[in-house]
Amino acid sequence: MPVRTMPARHAAAILKGDAPRPASKAPAPIVAAVAVSYESQQSKAVDGLNKTERRFYEILRGRERRGELCGVRVQAFTLRLANAVRYTPDFSAVVGGRMKFFEVKGGFVREDAWVKLKIAAAQYPEFDFVMAQEIKRQWSETEVPK
Repeated sequence: MPVRTMPARHAAAILKGDAPRPASKAPAPIVAAVAVSYESQQSKAVDGLNKTERRFYEILRGRERRGELCGVRVQAFTLRLANAVRYTPDFSAVVGGRMKFFEVKGGFVREDAWVKLKIAAAQYPEFDFVMAQEIKRQWSETEVPK
């Protein structure tokens, strides 16, 4: 409620700094609920991965354990590319202090997937984008130019 529309005695108390402050309650249960909710979302996202994405996820988790990157997330971000065009990278992680998004594909990559990835890299230069592709059980990672 704006100060102008409240009773004068309340407005005066607020302006003077004498207004009673509500008792603060510890936010721990809320934070815990958010953490559980986030973990369950990540678990559901991992369950929804295809076999190729799951194999690359295990590679990223191994890199995370070795300290090469941190904060591996599954489909946690959606970037707006145009009015009705959105792009959700398969994985994200922090590498060397920069956010890096990974798009995982098998042997065949459709043209629209490359186009979306290139547009995202051009529109969001503060992030790094990588196309990870598995061909005959060999992984190749291609940095997308900005």
